[in-house]
Amino acid sequence: MRGVRRAGRFGWVACCASIGALSIGAAAFAAPAYGPPAGWPDLAPMALAKTDFPGSRVSSQGYVKPDTDSLAEYDRSLVGARIGGKHVFFLENDLDVFKHVEDADLIVDSLALGLEIYAKRIGSEFAKETGLKVTYTKVGRPQGLGVGDNSVGVIVHIGTRVGEIRLIFGIIRLGSLDSIIDFAGLPKAQLGIAHAKQLARISVRHIRAALVPQSTAAPTISGTVLVGQTLTVSTGTWLNFPVTYTYQWERCDAAGANCAAIPGATAQSYAITAGDVGFTLAAVVGATNVYGSGSATSPPTTVVPPESPPPT
Repeated sequence: MRGVRRAGRFGWVACCASIGALSIGAAAFAAPAYGPPAGWPDLAPMALAKTDFPGSRVSSQGYVKPDTDSLAEYDRSLVGARIGGKHVFFLENDLDVFKHVEDADLIVDSLALGLEIYAKRIGSEFAKETGLKVTYTKVGRPQGLGVGDNSVGVIVHIGTRVGEIRLIFGIIRLGSLDSIIDFAGLPKAQLGIAHAKQLARISVRHIRAALVPQSTAAPTISGTVLVGQTLTVSTGTWLNFPVTYTYQWERCDAAGANCAAIPGATAQSYAITAGDVGFTLAAVVGATNVYGSGSATSPPTTVVPPESPPPT
């Protein structure tokens, strides 16, 4: 939604989506200066993709300078997509990451009001860019899309001499991330909220899959590898802010392979026993957040040596 600058918190959606839905002023390709915020994964896999719409193609995509107070924004535009068997001439999905959930919620809650305020401007921009005389611009009733932590969809009806054209807008919030979708159908295509819900479900599926904890640095084991000594494993480094961790120590062969879980060894620390002599040890760390779980395994220790005989 890059066509014009968003005018205030309540107006930016309608103001820019009207341009976006006409396939003008589309998102620029990725700029090296922009990317996901610290602790977040790449946003690109979360966006609606051409694989979701066989026969479509990407017209633009990439990170752009956020034109709200979001921490990061990734935009992707598609052409040639079909939704529920109906052809759309433009489809855009913008992903915005905010510092606070309240900020992300405000964008969702402002959609309907923003469209109402900018309805006339949407109609005039549409007429200007298409050359079609607009006979009316009506904003439909906002409806929940039934996914995410908060969501809304709104239809803007534009009357023309070739029939009504519908611009559909939807926003879905998951945590502090907003997925903003806008698309437009051909005259008399009768696209509606049901199609917005279909896209919202796909969007949420992509986002949830990408927001499970992802290991970026494997956990490591510290301590002395001797019978009777205690080893401790770090959590490692993760994306997507895990809220809980689990631990499972494993006994492996001398090469660090063929590992098997040690029954009951599920704490962050492990005391080496005589049964570990001749084996290496490793630890599997599990990380969980509200979207799912991931795991990472530490490198194995050296081989546990035999116990030294007591002094005579």
